[in-house]
Amino acid sequence: MNEFQYESGTEITLLTELIKQQYDVQPVTLRRLPSDFGKHIFQVKLANGLDWVLRIAEESSATLLIDVANLLIFLEQQHYSAERVILTNEQATIS
Repeated sequence: MNEFQYESGTEITLLTELIKQQYDVQPVTLRRLPSDFGKHIFQVKLANGLDWVLRIAEESSATLLIDVANLLIFLEQQHYSAERVILTNEQATIS
């Protein structure tokens, strides 16, 4: 399995540009969050003052991520307190 490496400035810059393109927002900072299971989770601080959590996974995990996103959307529709999914510019759950 290929492990992601997001520690260099170039990779952080790439992630920042992808966030701008896919979500039409202005990230101010991107900070990797600790994960006990080696997941790639980032805190994204936006220029508008909002904080997002960005999860990055390999393409082979796309189906699982879509299922989780759909579950979170369902929970939000039921007014359940859960993480909120932010759709891309194309209204997709993952990019």
